[in-house]
Amino acid sequence: MKNSISARLSKAKSIYAEIANQKSLFILTTDVIMRLEWQFGRECDALKEEVGHGNWRTFISFNFESTIQKSVPRCMKLYADNPEIRGNSGEFSAESKRKFWWSCVPLKKRTALAGDRKELPRTHYLTGVNQFYKWRRQVRNGRAELPGIHELRRDFEAISRTIVELCGKDWALSLLRRKLNNLL
Repeated sequence: MKNSISARLSKAKSIYAEIANQKSLFILTTDVIMRLEWQFGRECDALKEEVGHGNWRTFISFNFESTIQKSVPRCMKLYADNPEIRGNSGEFSAESKRKFWWSCVPLKKRTALAGDRKELPRTHYLTGVNQFYKWRRQVRNGRAELPGIHELRRDFEAISRTIVELCGKDWALSLLRRKLNNLL
């Protein structure tokens, strides 16, 4: 019995030594692949500059096979996120490594269920309000230009009329009265 345990233990250790060896090779191989993808991303980035604005997607579709087309944005992002990598020196960021590994994981098979369809989020009325406040903040911070008063009045007139129509004339007048009282 003791010989059997000893033999199995020896075999288990031998198998694990091979696992450790293969893992080391695997990690070295993936590092080489990441560096090649980084170089590919760098070349694509330079190509994009030369091709010019608005022509990149068309250029990709005519010059790369569909399997390569899917890799182009990922490799360009790897290059952009790790500009300090040069040749074989430098270390990829942990986030870049994580995203690289996700590209190696097979997609999960999902069975189609009755009623499956993409649900688009419904537009909420506060979206426009939030966009307005964002624009106003950008104007205050100097990141957006405030148009002239005549242009501003012209553009806001239609929306102001709609707001009065939706919220009621009495509400709009009470709001104006309060504002006027605060000014006086």
